Amino acid sequence: MMFYNKDYFKEAGITKVPTTVDEMIAASKKLTKYDARGNVTRAGLDYRVMGGGAGTSQKYWTQAMIPYGAKVIEPVGGKWRVGYNNEGGRNALKMYIDALYKDKVVAFDHKHDAEGFGLGISAMFQREAWVVGYLEKEAPKLNYGVFPMPKGPGGWARSATPWGWRCRSPAR
Repeated sequence: MMFYNKDYFKEAGITKVPTTVDEMIAASKKLTKYDARGNVTRAGLDYRVMGGGAGTSQKYWTQAMIPYGAKVIEPVGGKWRVGYNNEGGRNALKMYIDALYKDKVVAFDHKHDAEGFGLGISAMFQREAWVVGYLEKEAPKLNYGVFPMPKGPGGWARSATPWGWRCRSPAR
């Protein structure tokens, strides 16, 4: 799911949560704040870009690859091959690189993930439901909500990771 800061959405004039990848990117552009030098001071969208290990690739897979129809691996004639050497894979990579370097809606030097979101450094990020308990403890006054992963031309990203459902408080 995607977590979002309701106050930042209101401030940016965004009245509904994104339902498509294009809407998510458009919203992230409105949500990002910059200093006088053009450095990101608040990320509109948080990608786990530094030191996230397998979590970095998993977030890329569900935020970019699956919505564009790319797969990590796919069966071919009784064997397996990478499933992202195609148009969907190229479009996913373009979206990701554009967010980092062209649109600059993600910051490399910020705290990321639940911590960065709880500190107000990012406006949206993807994670499992355990974040609800984390935010209840670490950022109890944060006005946030959640929405399903946005749909891309290749469909919706759905993750069925049971370890993500360690929730300690009711959904917001």
